[in-house]
Amino acid sequence: AKDFGATPSTVGLMATSYSLCQMIATPLLGRLSDRCGRRFVLVWSLAGTTLSSFGTGAVWNFPLLVLARCVNGISGATPGVVSAYIADVTTSEERSIYMSYSQAANSIGIIIGPALGGVFARQGFSFACYASGILSALNMLAAMAFIQESRWSQVDDAADAAAVGSASAREVSGVSSAPLTAGTKTDGNTEDRTEGQGSSEARV
Repeated sequence: AKDFGATPSTVGLMATSYSLCQMIATPLLGRLSDRCGRRFVLVWSLAGTTLSSFGTGAVWNFPLLVLARCVNGISGATPGVVSAYIADVTTSEERSIYMSYSQAANSIGIIIGPALGGVFARQGFSFACYASGILSALNMLAAMAFIQESRWSQVDDAADAAAVGSASAREVSGVSSAPLTAGTKTDGNTEDRTEGQGSSEARV
């Protein structure tokens, strides 16, 4: 920021832009993951992080640097999507365990990330940004290769459960109506036998 002649207030604006964009994008990405799928949102968010990291290293003025930080904030607004993905693919007993794994991985990244950034920054600020972009690109490729969509499988499971419930309801309804039908037929036979006895008595 100093290289671009930024003032302390504009540096504060740059720092705020990341958190502000993340706050705005978090519920929007959550809704988008419900419509388009968790995998879709996660992969494109990693693509945005990659673009932002390379863009931060290549910018030549302060407004572009702020724009790159905004893109990074939007693409980083995925904690809710990650939690939703975990909820989709785990049972109620496993969910808390894998949620804790996710939080632990996030904490490890917060600890190791700045340390690696400091090491890479010895080769220059742009080098650190490009290294971050390469790591993000590798994460994106890994997500494309190994992450399966969970949203549609959850919808299919719900549809199957509804179909099974409907079939069970029809079976129960059929069983419940069977005694009534049998009772009606029995009553009719009883009436026929009664009428037959009455006719015999009349003939006698």
